[in-house]
Amino acid sequence: MHQFIRKVLYQDLQKNNIDKIMRLVRKLNWNDEDVAAYTIKCLTNAHNVKYYNIRCLANLLAGLVAYQEEVGTKVVDGVLEDIRLGMEINLPKYNQRRVAQVKYLGELYNYRMVESADVFKVFYSLITFGVSLDPYVTSPLDPPNHLFRVRLTCVLLETCGTYFSSGSSKKRLDYYLTFLQDYYWYKKSLWGEAFPPTLEHIFKETIMTLRPKLKMCQSYEEAQKEVENIRIALGVENIGHEAKTDEDGLDTIAETDNEDPGEDEVSENARAGTDDTATEDEAIDHTQGSEDEGDQEMSEAEPVSESFAIPSAPKRVDCPEDDEFLSALDKMVSENIQERMREPVKAGNIDISVPVVLKSNVKKSYEQLQDTEENDNNKIGFVLMVRKGNKQQYKAFEADKDSELAQNLRDQELAQKEEKERVKRLTLNITERLEEEDYQDLIQQQNRPVTQNLNRERKKYQHPKGAPDADLIFGPKKVR
Repeated sequence: MHQFIRKVLYQDLQKNNIDKIMRLVRKLNWNDEDVAAYTIKCLTNAHNVKYYNIRCLANLLAGLVAYQEEVGTKVVDGVLEDIRLGMEINLPKYNQRRVAQVKYLGELYNYRMVESADVFKVFYSLITFGVSLDPYVTSPLDPPNHLFRVRLTCVLLETCGTYFSSGSSKKRLDYYLTFLQDYYWYKKSLWGEAFPPTLEHIFKETIMTLRPKLKMCQSYEEAQKEVENIRIALGVENIGHEAKTDEDGLDTIAETDNEDPGEDEVSENARAGTDDTATEDEAIDHTQGSEDEGDQEMSEAEPVSESFAIPSAPKRVDCPEDDEFLSALDKMVSENIQERMREPVKAGNIDISVPVVLKSNVKKSYEQLQDTEENDNNKIGFVLMVRKGNKQQYKAFEADKDSELAQNLRDQELAQKEEKERVKRLTLNITERLEEEDYQDLIQQQNRPVTQNLNRERKKYQHPKGAPDADLIFGPKKVR
């Protein structure tokens, strides 16, 4: 069974057969703990898949989550843990595996399996976890001659960075690119002229692809100045996203977000504590260290709400009056529903016709009402139609000329008159244009030269080259 799972995921999976592999994976016995655990382990180990098929593996996982919900969470936890383990061990033999896992994380975000907050935590971890910006203090997790994290960051940016192009994600990525340049120029200042040109081209091309108009820093001092400007700007806004230094001397950078930091921290701690999808190559007991350092990393990129200083809302206290109010409300609603159900349903008429008898007296325009008005009280007479049951009744009343009812009648008639004038002008313009076109066609027909067919006057059409000789073409006629 294990061989079958490895063959299906690592060898047979391709772009054109994802649906077929999906059906095979769904048919596995997910109730068997051994089969389920091994399948999740294979789905997590993206380094065993060909590099160009990592996207297919993420697509497969995104479709499988609709049928096995717990698989997505466990695989994402395993990928995040594997990336963190790669930074803790930092051995060259795991470099290809680290690239594949980072690529896998980006594809999981593209298929909406990971939130942007988790991706940015990995972004900042690559340039802060175990990093010492003091040239006299060497960190074993990120030595001065170690440049592989820059390459990992470029891979993750190339995979999912294009989707951080609007809203708060765009601003967060802009901030991160500034901090990334600070880390990059620090490494380059330590290498000097021996800095690999290939990595330099990859770094510049990645940033210019995401942000073509971004001003690139030209030195480590300029990058430090830009970072300091961002910290000052964020400090002025009272967001509280300054870089802090913990007890181990690791700089931690916070990111801008409006999410609740407490919930993210609890969920991340739960993920770190319940992750049991270790791979075959992981034989090191790092449970306690991972949890401690995971808590430190969680504090470095935790988003802080802007309304943190606002006092919380008052707490709701249950009381007997609430129950009485709810019961009375339910009773009133039920009575209204029953009353409405007993009423006959009738289709409402939008346009109400005026009776013929009252049409001459009722239907008058604003100008007619003014002309027929003779009273000295500056009043205008109206007739109101009301309905009692199925009968219509008409009641006369008078309204002031300056009242809202008279003004609305006047405005409505003016709007109708303007609309009629506009339609009339358009109709006249179309008619004039059609007449002008007909006149131009008539003139062109009169000025067009008359062609005469000279062959029509002849009794028989004569070809200019003469009639062909049939005997010459087909031979002499044979008489049977």
